[in-house]
Amino acid sequence: MTVRLILLAAALTLAGCSNTRLLKEPLPQPVAPALASAASDRLEAHLEWVIIRDGPGSWVEHADWDEYLFSVRNLSDQTLVITQVSVVDSLGTVISRGLNRDKLVKGTRDTARRYEAADIPVYAGMSGVGMFATGTGLAVAGTYVALQSVLGVLAGSASSAFLAPVAAGAIYAAPVVMFGGIARGVNNARVNSEILKRQTELPLTLAPGEARVIDLMYPIAPSPRQVIIHFGDKETLILDTSEALRGLHLESLPPETLPGGKNSAGSDAQSPVVDTPPEDAVFP
Repeated sequence: MTVRLILLAAALTLAGCSNTRLLKEPLPQPVAPALASAASDRLEAHLEWVIIRDGPGSWVEHADWDEYLFSVRNLSDQTLVITQVSVVDSLGTVISRGLNRDKLVKGTRDTARRYEAADIPVYAGMSGVGMFATGTGLAVAGTYVALQSVLGVLAGSASSAFLAPVAAGAIYAAPVVMFGGIARGVNNARVNSEILKRQTELPLTLAPGEARVIDLMYPIAPSPRQVIIHFGDKETLILDTSEALRGLHLESLPPETLPGGKNSAGSDAQSPVVDTPPEDAVFP
């Protein structure tokens, strides 16, 4: 059992497991029109930007999540409470925010599995068409990486051809793996502290006429269609992101959605999603 754990750890290290770390300085974030906007008689909201893996605005290397930046304003003469904000991805799955790094990474793993089952290639960090149409000039925001599965390694399905050289040098790999694991743990703890510091706490109370900036983080959501803001007594405000974020994290653009909940390929637009995290982008 001990040998197997050493082999597994070494295999994951050689595979390039997730190693997020804080940047010395955040990358510049473009000043551009809002990606999506919506308003009711009580609430106005704008999606100002989405920080994706190694893209404009990034403050961490190789993030396995997306960071949504909103501005909101209470248009009424009464106190208003925003209770929840959800993202709906390209296959209709509603994705809730992740409260910390572990939950964000786990959520991205879940997305990875769903998209893998649907046979849809997903690339963490590939920009949506609307994001680089805002004047940033970026067809790809930063570094993107294919969400190719390493879940098989954890399931014990790694090939013997891959594990053989690891086994031969397991005794030498163990100290390296141990040191790497400690460094990774320190980096991840620092990143988690920054996540907790940056994220806006919900519920959020807005006084009459008050405007606020909201920062929320989500597991990767490929080509998200909508953002749903829940507020007040079961009220909702929907921001249509289907154009601005169309193609986000996808190798190719998704088909247009047709009336009746079907897409142009004829499949059910409400079926769950699926894919797999990058070799270096999912495991803590």
